[in-house]
Amino acid sequence: MFLLFLIVLFIAIAIIGPRFFKDDDPADAKFKDDGYGHKRTPKTYGWLRWTLRSVGGTFAVMCFLMTSCFIIDSDKVGHLKRIYFGKAMPPGQIIANTNENGPQAKVYPPGFHLLPFIRVTHDIEGLDMVTVDQGTYGFLVAKDGLPMPQGQFIASAWEDISDMLDAMKFLGYKKGSQKGTKGPQLTVLPPGDYRINRYLFEIYSGKSTAVPAGRVAVIKSNVGEDYVGPKILPTGIEMTDLSVPIVPKGYRGVWNEVYNPGEYYLNKKAFDITIMDTRVQTWPYIGGYTRKWIDLTIGDDGKMKQTMHEEAIPVPKNAADGAVVLRVQGWDVFQDSRVQVQVTPENAPFVVASVGSLEAVENKIITPNYRSILRNVVSKNVDVKVPVLDKKGNKITLKDGSFKMKTISRPREVLDLLYHREELEKEVALKLIPAGAQAGLTVQWVRFGDPAVPPSLLIPGKRKQLAEALMATYKTEKTAQVERVQTEKERARADQQGRLMKSEIGIKVADNNKLARKKEGEGEKLYMTNVAKGQLAQANVLGKEKAFELSYIKEVLAAAKENPNIVKYPGTLVMGASALEGGAAILGANNLTMGMKTQPQTAIVPQSKE
Repeated sequence: MFLLFLIVLFIAIAIIGPRFFKDDDPADAKFKDDGYGHKRTPKTYGWLRWTLRSVGGTFAVMCFLMTSCFIIDSDKVGHLKRIYFGKAMPPGQIIANTNENGPQAKVYPPGFHLLPFIRVTHDIEGLDMVTVDQGTYGFLVAKDGLPMPQGQFIASAWEDISDMLDAMKFLGYKKGSQKGTKGPQLTVLPPGDYRINRYLFEIYSGKSTAVPAGRVAVIKSNVGEDYVGPKILPTGIEMTDLSVPIVPKGYRGVWNEVYNPGEYYLNKKAFDITIMDTRVQTWPYIGGYTRKWIDLTIGDDGKMKQTMHEEAIPVPKNAADGAVVLRVQGWDVFQDSRVQVQVTPENAPFVVASVGSLEAVENKIITPNYRSILRNVVSKNVDVKVPVLDKKGNKITLKDGSFKMKTISRPREVLDLLYHREELEKEVALKLIPAGAQAGLTVQWVRFGDPAVPPSLLIPGKRKQLAEALMATYKTEKTAQVERVQTEKERARADQQGRLMKSEIGIKVADNNKLARKKEGEGEKLYMTNVAKGQLAQANVLGKEKAFELSYIKEVLAAAKENPNIVKYPGTLVMGASALEGGAAILGANNLTMGMKTQPQTAIVPQSKE
């Protein structure tokens, strides 16, 4: 207001001030000669008037500009509140129109703005822009607008988000615009920067909806009109008490359209979002019991020994439930199993509408139905083929060598769970598929694990198998031993083949040697006979003693020739009358010479070695 006063003041100075400074009129008598030579010059004030006009006008313009312009920073939004010279707002209205006092609907972007006397009539405020970060959305609540219709808790969606953000259009202040609704807004702001009238809207942040691969988002809308058209069900599903129809997109209820993998900015105040897994899944029904078994071993004495074992089988964390308990032949048998299922994207809305979630389908639909179906199938009689017996109880054999068979119906036995597993799996799956289809679930197959059969039922079969195995083992070992003996025999014969050949050759050599020795003996006999005759003739000539000595010397010399080491080089001179003593001295003292010694008649004279 002070600036407004200055503007008025300076305008007054520029307009009224010069009027007080008029020029003198030259026609006035006081400016004429009085006869004495005195004459006054008339005064002019044009320069002063010009100065007043210039200064007053300049300062008036400066004050006007100071009251009529404003600058908004680049990261701000200009918000105005009218204080003076406007009309009062109607009761219940919060945001004023341009000619009304109060918070203004119109906002101003960054930059220079010139509005006459805007600073006099309005308060100017620069507020931050709205920034919506990535992965979030902006949820708006309008403080002004039309009242919320009865039964509606959130305003209807805007086709053009820019019309919603324009407060003048939102409040219907622009010609031809439709006034928005006060309260929470269905339309949300995706990530980005927005110049929003903060007097009109409150801003809240919500987290975006991320749909991973292999999943879809099923939308249950809490807003919109009620659908009154024909009932919508997935293909192949018949209407039952369990079935809940789905609705087209935009209506209140579960939409028949899903959101595929991606990121979406959905108003979680208006929509309930269920992420449905559409991949193939396997639900295990395992554990929750104690498994018992018996090991059979053969002792050193050949007797079978039984050893009992136990193991607690817990229910895994990812299991749908524990093993199914079956009552067969009065025994409690725990049956481990797995069920493979899938929810198609087409059926996902129906699953959510009918049950709520895939977990609810598992717990409320499949698990109780599966347990009941499995128990019912196992409790039924089973048709089996058995051999036909004659009057003596023997199996009747056909021409092709096979046994004549017949089909009988009997109650299910515990061992059927082991030996007829495939038939049971197929029968249970066929009965479970319709139950799953009524909830929008596709059952693909059922697989059984090994049942926890009471060990006592398996002992006879195990003992028989072990006995048969031992018998087969003994037969195999016997055959192996026979083969080993034969092999060793042949190996020994092969190992002695060289000796056998050598022996056979030796026999032949011995026979030849025998014949040769025989011939040699006959020759020796003839030779010795002739030698004896010669020695006898020699003894008759030389005498028996001399003949003996001569023969002895010949033998000694022959021995020395065969073994030269017995000949010694003499270091002494030997003298004696007997030739035998001299020879003995040369050969030295040994057994060869012992027979040559006679009575000591020899004189030994030391001689040099030279």
